[in-house]
Amino acid sequence: MSLYPDYDPHQEKVIRELERAHGWLMQRLSRILLIGLAVIVVLWFASGVYMVNQGHVGVVRTFGKETARVEPRSSLPLPLALSAHGFR
Repeated sequence: MSLYPDYDPHQEKVIRELERAHGWLMQRLSRILLIGLAVIVVLWFASGVYMVNQGHVGVVRTFGKETARVEPRSSLPLPLALSAHGFR
């Protein structure tokens, strides 16, 4: 009979593994956050790319109101999260 009836050696192993995983994560946290931020920035810039074909006029909307018209071309403006580009 054990002095500690609730003692389970498997729990101790799980706790050691969790502590090891926590140490691994803390060592790499800044790199993970930097990669995540880079992905967000790339997706944000990619959202601003648009192309207006010949014979069409692009309409730039901000808060649902038409704020500009764009002639046929390819463009990479600085994207605004609140702008939407529609085409006629």
